[in-house]
Amino acid sequence: MIYTSREELNVYAQAAQANLKEVGIKVTLNTVSYETLLDMRDSGQYDLLIWNVLVANTGDPEKYLRENWYSASHTNTTGYNNAEVDKLLDELAGTFDEAKRKELIIQIEQLIMNDAATVFFGYETTYLLSSTALTGVEMYPMDYYWLTKDIAPVQ
Repeated sequence: MIYTSREELNVYAQAAQANLKEVGIKVTLNTVSYETLLDMRDSGQYDLLIWNVLVANTGDPEKYLRENWYSASHTNTTGYNNAEVDKLLDELAGTFDEAKRKELIIQIEQLIMNDAATVFFGYETTYLLSSTALTGVEMYPMDYYWLTKDIAPVQ
């Protein structure tokens, strides 16, 4: 299942469909609106789901990892369960040292990869543009940003 508002996901879906066909797995692509995808994801009504994931504007993947891979998370709709990942996520939640956090995150991600719990297709090149004709713009080095009341034309 893919959603219509991210056209590049269709390319990934077609590639996965072709590759899986080579090993005898038939995949039927289902393109739905983003809102429908959220409903289906949240209710677990999917076999495969292509999802564009952001780490939020903090640049820290803890939120994403906990939401999607912590066994007790209500948003872990895949049912993924790894006691070591849970233990490391709990440790990460109480760790503030940047170097230690990075070490824990790498360990968690490696365990998820070892379990083949997901397939990461990649990350598109993102261009962030701004104009000197605007004030109040905060740019982040990822495709997650906020349009707020603070953004205004230069007077």
